[in-house]
Amino acid sequence: MKKIIDGVLNNVSGLQLNLESQSARDMISNEIYNGIKKFLQTQLPILENQAVMEDVEQNLFGEVAIDDSIKNAMEKAGYDIDSSGYDIQTGVRDMLFVDKNNKQVEITFKKLSNPKN
Repeated sequence: MKKIIDGVLNNVSGLQLNLESQSARDMISNEIYNGIKKFLQTQLPILENQAVMEDVEQNLFGEVAIDDSIKNAMEKAGYDIDSSGYDIQTGVRDMLFVDKNNKQVEITFKKLSNPKN
């Protein structure tokens, strides 16, 4: 996930964006969302199921916490959460999922702080 966000920020780094502008923030968040969606579709082909992707989209842009969104989508895709953790010092959250065939998927993410004015 971090690589996706870093890639998006690298792509828009040359643009003169005013992060106080809602349209600029929407553009960046849409790019990040599309990157995450593409990653999920390539790494987890079962998530190409339209109902699961609609649930992910609804949860990512709704009021549900991102870890709950990921957990719900993975459960619908046939994975159970095996373990999860949070590193207080780095702010990194990781979640390990396993399916009935013992296939494991680990998702790691970190909430980025708000840009300072």
